[in-house]
Amino acid sequence: MSKLITPSSMYIESIYQFSLTNPSFENKQDIRLNKYLRPLFKVENYYNGPVSEASYENKLSTLALKSRDFTFDIPMDKKNKIYDCLVYAQSTPNYRSLNSPLAYILNHTSINTKKVLGITHLDNAAGIEALILGSHYIKSNALIIMTENVISSILPAHGMNLGHATVGLELSNKKGIKVESMISFTTDSDFYEDTNSFIKELTEAYFSFASHNKAVDKIIIQNSLSGYLFANERFEVNDFYIREENNTVDFQSSDIWLSLQEFLIKNESKNACINMITTNFRHKVCMCSIRIL
Repeated sequence: MSKLITPSSMYIESIYQFSLTNPSFENKQDIRLNKYLRPLFKVENYYNGPVSEASYENKLSTLALKSRDFTFDIPMDKKNKIYDCLVYAQSTPNYRSLNSPLAYILNHTSINTKKVLGITHLDNAAGIEALILGSHYIKSNALIIMTENVISSILPAHGMNLGHATVGLELSNKKGIKVESMISFTTDSDFYEDTNSFIKELTEAYFSFASHNKAVDKIIIQNSLSGYLFANERFEVNDFYIREENNTVDFQSSDIWLSLQEFLIKNESKNACINMITTNFRHKVCMCSIRIL
């Protein structure tokens, strides 16, 4: 297992929450299965039992909000700001996957940026991987957008429902929540093949990571990890901050940031140190240590 801790000198100035759970629409778009959607329909049938084309099309109509649409909620007071870098993370396809969401966002929003980076297929791990990537390019500020648009109703092996969400992080080199350090590594074990070994590796790596940082006040974890770490004898349940809103849903790459946002609203802690853990449940684990000044 290769682990390299990345020290940081950047701050999280703002956390924006754009959308959550299943959006509904007054004007449903006319969706028909085409050559781009049919592979997704076949996967749904294979894993989730027989699904009619009509019911699948109807479900897609209720999920017609595309990830690019989430981004239009970015506060417009940022119109005159020029970012050093925009990092856009999206792991799952839109229901119209032919259209690139990043290109559309750059063309139809007022975001001004010197450099653009897009990452995909990192699933939950993108929540911290995007932060690590942005740290290499930030000089004075940066913007990270993480979005997930759930199309399939297949329940993941970890047993928690997935939800739609888009979160934006505005980064600065001067003020905000201090990012102390980050780590991204691969495990030898795969959660789906050997759950106990995977959780053991993740736990050992966490305590090694935590030993390099200040004493931690709370741990924020990927919501779908809670059933595995709460029962771990090396942790106490009180070590964790447990999200109150939507606590039975995993919002994937946005999940830990939504928990942090709730924590900040409900607590006025100063000088609090928080460690965050996220994983794609395969071989990728990411951790981040932040300090609320």
